[in-house]
Order: sequence, then structure tokens, then C-alpha cells
Amino acid sequence: IDICCIQETKIQNDLDFFMQGFRFVNFAPQTPAYGLGYLISPRLVPYVDGFWISKKTERIAVLRLEFKLKVIVIFST
Repeated sequence: IDICCIQETKIQNDLDFFMQGFRFVNFAPQTPAYGLGYLISPRLVPYVDGFWISKKTERIAVLRLEFKLKVIVIFST
């Protein structure tokens, strides 16, 4: 598994840190019962181009990976 989308984290802070080569990103929810995040493997960390929460709803997170010849966008709901 190279990318794990995590829902209902309930973590109240925005986080972006590395642990044993893995990158963990958490988006703090406006509603305490929510929360979204990603756990990204060391193999894909170099290709992370950006991540954000949808402007329409805090229930959708977006992760963008950029490779030499393609871009992959992953949505987590």
C-alpha cells in the first residue's frame, strides 16, 4: 500500500510530518466529528505535488502526485 486515505481522524490540528520515511498529512475539520488525512509511502513522497481540502466541502480531500509523464489526483471522501 503506497497511499492510505484516512477518514474521521477527529484530529483538531492541521498536520504534515514524516515518520520512518512515511508522510502523514491531516486536515483539521471545522466540525470536530470529521477529519481527513493521507499516509503516503516513502516510495511516493517525492512525487507529492500538493494536497488540499475541497472548497465546496470539508468532507473531500485532494492529493496530487506529479510524475514525469503524468499527473495523478486522488480524492478522499
